[in-house]
Amino acid sequence: MTGPVPYPHPLLSAEEIEAALVERKHPINSFASRTETCMSDMVGMRGFGVHFVRLKPGDESTQIHYHLQNSEWIYILRGTANLQLLDCTTTPPGPGVDTFTSLSPDAIEHVPVKQGDFVGFQAGPMAGRYAHSMKAGIEGLEYLMGGDRGEVDVCCYPT
Repeated sequence: MTGPVPYPHPLLSAEEIEAALVERKHPINSFASRTETCMSDMVGMRGFGVHFVRLKPGDESTQIHYHLQNSEWIYILRGTANLQLLDCTTTPPGPGVDTFTSLSPDAIEHVPVKQGDFVGFQAGPMAGRYAHSMKAGIEGLEYLMGGDRGEVDVCCYPT
């Protein structure tokens, strides 16, 4: 019986990364579909993750979210996208309104990103200031995404 290799080879070829890509649909957002692989897992690294991600034209990366325990970063390799940002540190308007489900379309800030751009999201009590997602441009998008991996994380989906 064989198990995981405790110290896999440290080099992943471009072909190995491409062959390991898997399409993932988001469980809450039917418009969010990405093809990805976790390269850091493939070489046995622990404590943080580095993913290669590909989005088809117009696809969303995930549901707008933020992390309370784990910081996250994105580096754009190819293509363009709109970085979707939502400030969840404010109280929704109106008596008895306790969610962000009835947001006006202009509540979400759309920031263009392109090849070479870097985006970083700090974890912590103010992480909701920049709840985020990405929507690929007409040519699609490829990026690296990573962050630290604590034993416990809380991922919040405000919309």
